[in-house]
Amino acid sequence: MKLKHLLLATLMGFTSIYANADKISLIADIHVNPGNHREEKLRQVINDINNKILDTVKAPEEVFSHDGLRLMRLARFSAELNFKPTDKVLKSAKDNAENIKQISPERIFAELKMILSADKKYEFSDKKGHYSGLKILDQTRVLDGFLPDLTLGRDMAQRNDFHNYDVLEHSLR
Repeated sequence: MKLKHLLLATLMGFTSIYANADKISLIADIHVNPGNHREEKLRQVINDINNKILDTVKAPEEVFSHDGLRLMRLARFSAELNFKPTDKVLKSAKDNAENIKQISPERIFAELKMILSADKKYEFSDKKGHYSGLKILDQTRVLDGFLPDLTLGRDMAQRNDFHNYDVLEHSLR
């Protein structure tokens, strides 16, 4: 990826990278610490962009323990950008999944709407971005905190002659 412009700005535990490359605007919320070793960190950020890696600025445990809505933003950013969260980030999100219950339904609904339309956010968004965002919410068990009736379908088998997936997977698809 050939970068023409790069701007770093820290926002709510994530660092935003705004890169303009050959007429495609790429907005990625990934790992960089704007302290010491800036050049090294910048190289890491560019590497993360090129490899489509999603990480947090601070320790993920700290990021997700302070604001439960960040759990949904993780799924949204991943869905919109087709970036994959690190295993450490996913584990921490799962460990803090209960924090979603402290968030108002209106804020959850607003994030969920953005996840459901993630495939249309950018020209380069994955056409299955909305599905990947929902899968992150399921994998981290955040979905259990605001749609518990839906998650009851997890591991609930359906007739094999008609369905290949359990009820939850069928619903998410």
